[in-house]
Amino acid sequence: MSFFDASASGGARTGSITDPAWTSDGIVMVTRSRKIRAQPCCLLNDGTGFKVDWLHR
Repeated sequence: MSFFDASASGGARTGSITDPAWTSDGIVMVTRSRKIRAQPCCLLNDGTGFKVDWLHR
């Protein structure tokens, strides 16, 4: 799954998700038995999007 044209805003600032003013936390989706189902993967080179790996096993 890919997300494009992503940006963040807070207070008076808006910028790409790789703007050094931001801090980030990757969110991993897990089942109750702690199996990973979705995990952030790769930022796009221009900093405006990212990919999420869906692990359907």
